[in-house]
Amino acid sequence: MWKDTSNPKWGRDISFPKGTCVFKLLFTDATEDEIPILKGAPTMDAVIFTGVNPATGKPTGRNDFASKLRLLQVDFAVKDHRSPIGWIFGSFVYDGSKKHPNPWQRIIPIGLMWGNSPNLTQAAYEAGERPYEQWMNPEATNLMKKLGGSKPMPGWNGRFNGPVDNFISSCISCHSMAQKAGETKMTPDVIQSPPGHYCPVDDKKLMQWFRNIPAGEPFTKDATSGDYSLQLMIGYHRFHHWKNSRLLYERLFVGTKFIFTGEKMPGSLEKREALRESQFTGHNHSKRTSAWRPLRNYNIPLSETYIDRKPLGG
Repeated sequence: MWKDTSNPKWGRDISFPKGTCVFKLLFTDATEDEIPILKGAPTMDAVIFTGVNPATGKPTGRNDFASKLRLLQVDFAVKDHRSPIGWIFGSFVYDGSKKHPNPWQRIIPIGLMWGNSPNLTQAAYEAGERPYEQWMNPEATNLMKKLGGSKPMPGWNGRFNGPVDNFISSCISCHSMAQKAGETKMTPDVIQSPPGHYCPVDDKKLMQWFRNIPAGEPFTKDATSGDYSLQLMIGYHRFHHWKNSRLLYERLFVGTKFIFTGEKMPGSLEKREALRESQFTGHNHSKRTSAWRPLRNYNIPLSETYIDRKPLGG
């Protein structure tokens, strides 16, 4: 989508064409014993983050061995003019109790969301109203209840979200933050009062995160829209962060056929390259980090993978 992929310029609102479809696979290193519904799930080996710094919320580094990851959730979005925001969001969850021989056919829909139910204020929710611009699959809802866990609700005040997503948000609320600059706080402020019961610090301000923002318009006034694509926003900023952190002579050769070696990468480079070639045999799946709770989500954006700085076909 960039005219110059070595120097992408984001100078106007992005608006994806009608019918655009995107999807995302979410894997976890939780075991079948920890989450029984993962039995027989599709797997992949990946070098993952070792944990998260509680002070910053950022990863502390990568392992130098591969972990066995299991499919847990599949998210998707479709550009559809019939939606008040121009997009329809949905998710599937893996259900190991299904008997289909193909494990990819064992995912069941969690629900669909085509709006943020912007009139569902805290007062309306406490009066008994519920989200009205979504559909939740009762089968998936019951499955989540059987698993237990500490998540108090799917998304904020019952709005649609996947099992690993932040309950103080919703699919649409989270993705509406896709913009070049502006508001960076992904969720509004809430408090527990009493413990286990969540309520907004300022409901009028909180509802700014649950507007129906038309596709191609930014969350923040006068900002530049990423049209609900967090991948676009994160990838753009991380690319420029990476590029600006290079030495001057390295920056001059970005996008050329020249590759500089010797760059320090997390973990063992030899092991990582062997993993890419499916020849890795020395990893230990038993090495697990204790920094995560049983339901651990390692959704690593493509922009964080380490790839050779080499143009396609070069």
